Amino acid sequence: MSILAPAKSVASVSLLDADRDPEAFSQELGGSFARYGFAIVSDHGIPADLIGTLRPPSRPRAGTTRAQAEAELDALRESS
Repeated sequence: MSILAPAKSVASVSLLDADRDPEAFSQELGGSFARYGFAIVSDHGIPADLIGTLRPPSRPRAGTTRAQAEAELDALRESS
């Protein structure tokens, strides 16, 4: 690959495309998992507020101290 060639980005796929074009959907999704280990999936029907409760963010919000981040993680663990 040339240094001027743009890098391929993580796939952002719509779950609606799985029905419209299952082959292209699986190629895009599978390729992203093979290359990056994850993909972005939209139109999945899971409410954003529910997603936020399922797993703590991988990084604390800007301005959050370590103690605050650890306290938030402890509270999330206790509520599960």
